[in-house]
Amino acid sequence: MSAGLLSNMLISIPFSKSKRTAQPSEEESAFDEGLVKSITPSESSYLDMDPFDIYQRDAVSGLVALGGLCASVVFSIICISYGIHLGLHSGTIDDVSLPPSFRNTSFHPVPTVYTGFIAIFHSTSSVKTEILSLSMNLAVTACTESIGFVHSVALKSALATESRLDSNTNLRLLTAARGNLLTNPNGTLFNAIMAILLIASYVSSTLIFIPFQSKVVEDSLQEWWFTCVFAPPVIILGIAIMLQAIIAMAGLYHTKVLTWSSSPLDTASALLHHGKLARVLGRCMHNVVASPLYLGPRPPSARQPSAWEAHPNIKKIVIVLWCLVLGTAVWCGIMVILWLKWYGAPAINSWSLFPNDHTITIVWFDVVDPDHGYSASSWLFMLFIFIVIQGSMTLGLHCSEVIANVLRDEVIWRRATSEMGTQPTTNPILAVFVNWPSVGLLVAKPVLRE
Repeated sequence: MSAGLLSNMLISIPFSKSKRTAQPSEEESAFDEGLVKSITPSESSYLDMDPFDIYQRDAVSGLVALGGLCASVVFSIICISYGIHLGLHSGTIDDVSLPPSFRNTSFHPVPTVYTGFIAIFHSTSSVKTEILSLSMNLAVTACTESIGFVHSVALKSALATESRLDSNTNLRLLTAARGNLLTNPNGTLFNAIMAILLIASYVSSTLIFIPFQSKVVEDSLQEWWFTCVFAPPVIILGIAIMLQAIIAMAGLYHTKVLTWSSSPLDTASALLHHGKLARVLGRCMHNVVASPLYLGPRPPSARQPSAWEAHPNIKKIVIVLWCLVLGTAVWCGIMVILWLKWYGAPAINSWSLFPNDHTITIVWFDVVDPDHGYSASSWLFMLFIFIVIQGSMTLGLHCSEVIANVLRDEVIWRRATSEMGTQPTTNPILAVFVNWPSVGLLVAKPVLRE
């Protein structure tokens, strides 16, 4: 956290991580001291508040974070165990996990014994399948958000230890701590692995529920369609979440956590308490934009810089997001062109949220081996296609999270300087739901991947 950021947000405390020793003139020192005294006549500030309040917020945030991390580990174990069960399961397509009402139908599938998957729904309607897929994405979002919060806390503490914490909110997957590349869980290598695992989590959850068409006997008048759960994506999902949790826990073990709270006020207090910020005379009232400069004491700015001006990554993130929007539009155009080329006519009523007979869809069919399920090459091909499609969207949503959190921090700081003041939220989950950009992003993460 730089001097500009801190003095811009907590105007009575001109501190910095900088170690410059330039001495201001007597006139500058007098101005500096007089300004501080005039702003804080009672010689008190946020730092003088009851330390029990800070400890209570920190403890609650830590318990919630660790609870979410443990729940993610349990979820991953369930996925791996169920995936192994699916891989060893054998049975006919109509004698598995179908509800009783689906068994009494006019369909007559061939009595072939399949291995490696289980049929759970008859696919006469895609609504049930879409609801299942959305529910799985919600569960994956809850796990990855819990793991991501722990990972970001460890990264923030590591950056603060290195005196490189310029902002309360950072790009978790694209900002790395220094140290040994192979052993530092908050370093560049493990951040790249976390990014790959995050993409793999959502890709595998998308591939868990797949439509399957079974062969039927000769006198059957209808096709036999199912929604099936296959073993490979379930196992991959469990392993991906488990590895993310392990890296996050290794980050906690490798770094001393300065604060569990996501509030910028608590972060500033923790940095000051642990001696990670040092006062630099003559820099009173410098805002974050002027943080690299040394202009001497200044009067308070009439207008504080916005997040666009203050945070070094906001502009880059916004540009990247608009590039993703353009790329999505191009992809949509390619799909329409392929549809027209193959079918020769435009789709009708194709803008439904759920797939239907008129949806513009490029379908890939593959034959399932009764003894081994889909071949390894088929799974690799599907994983590659979905990683290409969802990889950019996953990283884009991660970057959007930085914007939402920076706006949240900005609101907290501005309220802290108002007459009403602010009270940091104890529960990190509630901190998300009181900020509408964070709520919108939380809803978008599972829905956009549907």
